[in-house]
Amino acid sequence: AAEGLVELLANAVVFWPGDGPVVIGVRAAEPGWCELTVRDGGPGVADPQAAMTPGRMLQPRGAFPGVGMGLALCAVVAARHGGWCTVTSEERPDGAEPGTVAVLGLPVG
Repeated sequence: AAEGLVELLANAVVFWPGDGPVVIGVRAAEPGWCELTVRDGGPGVADPQAAMTPGRMLQPRGAFPGVGMGLALCAVVAARHGGWCTVTSEERPDGAEPGTVAVLGLPVG
């Protein structure tokens, strides 16, 4: 499960265009479940469903560090534990990059 969180954090750092914070949150979800949230101020994810598809790369090879499969790997880790991984982009009123919110839901215990 730690691998899923590491992938979300790595994506947030790689795609963050500036030196702003990457915000990490943890909360109790349904009984027996927790949600780990990673929020950044990067460009957002144009097609979250495609980003979560194993074997599909969204970025050109060499455009960013890594192999471009971080979100898909997170989805695989979540599924392996019976959990979930969601990715959304948020519009920001100041016109800045929308940012990405990634949530990894995992069982507790």
